[in-house]
Amino acid sequence: MGEIIQINSVHVELPDGRKIYHINEICPISRYCRGPAFGDHGAKNASIFLEKMLHKTPFKRQAIQTDQASEYRGDYEIVAKTFGLGFFYLPRKSPKLNPHVERVNRT
Repeated sequence: MGEIIQINSVHVELPDGRKIYHINEICPISRYCRGPAFGDHGAKNASIFLEKMLHKTPFKRQAIQTDQASEYRGDYEIVAKTFGLGFFYLPRKSPKLNPHVERVNRT
């Protein structure tokens, strides 16, 4: 468990017009999944999510794979490197390479 974690974000529009963003993570082996909501999808919130998940989950992560969205740059990369995580960006327009978290997003 925790060899590689798939991470992605999805926005949800509420009936009153506001948008919230879920940053979802899933371990493809154990199917352990988390997906907190944020008011925006910037790198700062993504890095806060990453740091919290590293402290609160029951297993150690070794690597992360994400798409090439801007929220996974900057502060996010710094947090990943601080914790010694491998970091893999998927090629553009290739959601089939991140199937478990894409399925969580659809749900």
